[in-house]
Amino acid sequence: MVSNAHGGPAAETRSLGVPLLLLAALCLTLPAGLAAQARAPIVAVPQDAAAGTDDFYYLDLANGTVLHGDQLRRNPLQIRVQRVRQNLFAEIGRPTNQPAAVGEVLLVPIHFAARSVRAVLFVETSTGYVAFFDQLGKGGTFGRITSAIGRPFSTLAAADGNFALLPRHDTNGRTVGAYLYHAGSGRAFYLAGLNRLDTDRAAVAAAGFPRLTGRVAAAEIQSFDRTVSYLVVDGGDGSLRFLDVDGDNQGRVSVRGTTSNLFPTFAADAASSSPERFVAVPIRDSRETTTHVLFVDGATGDLAVFDGMEDDARAPRARKLAANLYGALGTSAAGERICAAVPAVAGNGATSGVWLIDSRTRAVAYVADPASPTATIRRVDVGN
Repeated sequence: MVSNAHGGPAAETRSLGVPLLLLAALCLTLPAGLAAQARAPIVAVPQDAAAGTDDFYYLDLANGTVLHGDQLRRNPLQIRVQRVRQNLFAEIGRPTNQPAAVGEVLLVPIHFAARSVRAVLFVETSTGYVAFFDQLGKGGTFGRITSAIGRPFSTLAAADGNFALLPRHDTNGRTVGAYLYHAGSGRAFYLAGLNRLDTDRAAVAAAGFPRLTGRVAAAEIQSFDRTVSYLVVDGGDGSLRFLDVDGDNQGRVSVRGTTSNLFPTFAADAASSSPERFVAVPIRDSRETTTHVLFVDGATGDLAVFDGMEDDARAPRARKLAANLYGALGTSAAGERICAAVPAVAGNGATSGVWLIDSRTRAVAYVADPASPTATIRRVDVGN
């Protein structure tokens, strides 16, 4: 037996009718019972396959409910969303009436090969608890849960939610590990063995991570599938920097500064509040290489693209797009909210678009051609 996140016994492997990942974001028309939860944060995760992204899940941090969005490849502007049978909080032994704060629960897809998501890593940052979910979608569930022995990230546990969970991929596109980075302290730990779903692996301290002045947002930067860096945004001062990985040393990153700053692009002081203002979404080409990063400002709905990462002749820069999330959704930016994002990966490995879910309304929008200056954003029709 192993212990779950809240002390109760949990079978080392158990069936998770899996509600684990929620894109309730998808609800343009909220299913009954979700309207009252609409202002709670959500966490989303895609289920990519060789043919492209056709599924995603999202977790409602109000009570652990999970929704499944599918039929995405048919038409990205018309998707189906349904509730899965199990509750994620109940699955890990957390009371369903104990909402999770922003950044308290993090999910990342685990690739067993390039563009093949076969499992999901779950981390509860307030306790350091770790679990894996595999057999995704089997029997109409999210998947099967296996809890890691002990709490691998317990040394780093904190209640402020200022964390980023950063996957690390090898040259074959496999998710071999992940860093849990606490931006408020500048500390991080690395957990290896993810592609083997290793439940008996200790997390090790990682060096070189900077201490930020505000909330962190980060995007993985890949080159031909392999992780080479992470682009990190400091929500306190708008600064951007790269954290370059050491190919031979999993326990260290090197900080590479940039002259770029998001606040000239997005207002430093926004009228609306957002407990996690910026979302960073990597945009890849058909070589499985990250060429751009899409930034979404949850406080204003504005979008910008960070480019120039492959051009040594000029500094990377943030370019604001004409598209606006809340304009596309036909809703005001007023009120506390965050945004969840799901990249749409095509069969050739390129990022063809991004689904954005507004936590306050649960409405969904789709950004087409996100790396293009003429990127468009439209509201998505959600059915069940």
